[in-house]
Amino acid sequence: MASTPRRVLCVLGTRPEAIKFAPLVRELDSRGASFAVGVCSTGQHAELFDVAARCFGLRTDWRLDLMEPGQSPSEFLARALRALDPVIAEFSPDIVLVQGDTTSTLAGALAAYYGRRPVGHVEAGLRSGDPWAPFPEEQHRRMVDQLARWLFAPTASARQNLLREGHPPEHIHVTGNTGVDALRWLERRVAEPERVAELDATLSQLGLPSTAALQTSERSLVLATVHRREHGPEALAGICEALRAVAAFPEVDLLLPVHPNPRVHAAIASALEGSAVRRVPALDPERFVGLLRHARLVITDSGGVQEEAATLGVPALIVRSRSDRPESVASGGSRVVGHEAASIIAAAARVLDREPRGAHELREPFGDGQAAVRIADVLAL
Repeated sequence: MASTPRRVLCVLGTRPEAIKFAPLVRELDSRGASFAVGVCSTGQHAELFDVAARCFGLRTDWRLDLMEPGQSPSEFLARALRALDPVIAEFSPDIVLVQGDTTSTLAGALAAYYGRRPVGHVEAGLRSGDPWAPFPEEQHRRMVDQLARWLFAPTASARQNLLREGHPPEHIHVTGNTGVDALRWLERRVAEPERVAELDATLSQLGLPSTAALQTSERSLVLATVHRREHGPEALAGICEALRAVAAFPEVDLLLPVHPNPRVHAAIASALEGSAVRRVPALDPERFVGLLRHARLVITDSGGVQEEAATLGVPALIVRSRSDRPESVASGGSRVVGHEAASIIAAAARVLDREPRGAHELREPFGDGQAAVRIADVLAL
């Protein structure tokens, strides 16, 4: 007699969640009758989510479209809890999976708990040690870990964080990060000739050398991302001052895909007006990874970009007060430089002066690209 498939509901709502859930949904779906998988999008970052979902072929079975202009995290959380109740009642999951530390993550875990459904937390155990940075993600992930029955820690360091907090060892599974699974898939995709041609066309439109030329050109591509909610005006001003200065370095092209967060977008537009920083709308995952592979340096406040840069061997400057991905620093490729312009500028100059050109050394500080397989194996038990 065939066994009944385990019903798994995945709750997500942002671009990073779409990227990191896509390999796992694909793996669960590939196991035929073992799992029945439902995917629910809260719509927290609808536009960016949709771009990433299309890139990976990630389907959405429920689309809640809960985000409204100017909505606070608490308002979004309240709306998400109300909207998720009927989804959970309809699908009747055996397991609710959430990923990371967004408000959608917390809503999914809390709604599952209220519905008496066990929770699995993908990317459990990340900690900065500062409840206000990243805000509100640091406290979100702590709360979600308290609600979860399965804690899928991406690294041994994350596992140790969970053990120190008293989580039962049998609940913790070190799997690697599903973001690396997604990155390896993207690497193969962007290496296809037609994708290389598309990326070269994008570079040409920006007045930048082709991907082949970047390997031998005297010019250096620096990629930057800035979007963190907790950056105050002074911190954001310091980061932007540094970006202006680095973009003015000889033989440097600094490209900044701008996050659509209205507050960050307006502040960056004002601070970088008249600078040599090339600002472009947020890039789809394919083009971003394609550019990252050819960058000499990345300047970022993003956790996911830290993981990608460290895995690809691209030097990264982390413009935060501390990192919740210490593995990226321990691997030797990343450095926490804070928000002060002088510190960022000096660190960028050192990297650009000393780092050799050419192919980057691939590393595996966040796993080997098989995290989704390991998570599915645990859930199948």
